[in-house]
Amino acid sequence: MCQWTVICRRRRIDGKGEKIGDFLYKNSVNNNAALIEIKKPQSQVVKKYRDGVYGPHDELSGGVTQVLDQRYHFARKFPLHQSDNDWHGENEVADYEIDCVLIVGTMPTEKDQRRSFQLYRKNSHGVRIVTFDEVLEMLKNLLGYLREANPIASK
Repeated sequence: MCQWTVICRRRRIDGKGEKIGDFLYKNSVNNNAALIEIKKPQSQVVKKYRDGVYGPHDELSGGVTQVLDQRYHFARKFPLHQSDNDWHGENEVADYEIDCVLIVGTMPTEKDQRRSFQLYRKNSHGVRIVTFDEVLEMLKNLLGYLREANPIASK
């Protein structure tokens, strides 16, 4: 089963001047790296453009650009990161195609907003955009699955 391991967090508490995501993960099966950028649950994901059409809100489009920029800088300096952090052998991290994930806001409830958001995120190649309510639902589903798979542990 594929697992993701946290490799590092920001080096500075305030994050100023940093070009690294909130989390750097590695896939336990192929050791591939993933950058995770987390915004606020209350962040807006769309804003009105025209009647029935919504564009990405600044927090969403900025977050996409931010995590892509982080991937660009991380990939360029990957050999340096490897030597500084002993990412070899058991700790190996690979940069085959660094995944980017942005967790931001909540799913719009209005039909046109939801459609516009879906169109935007499904065509944002290179970044997986997930809302906080989707993450919560995934965790609930996982918990339900684990309880069904091991009924003794759920008591």
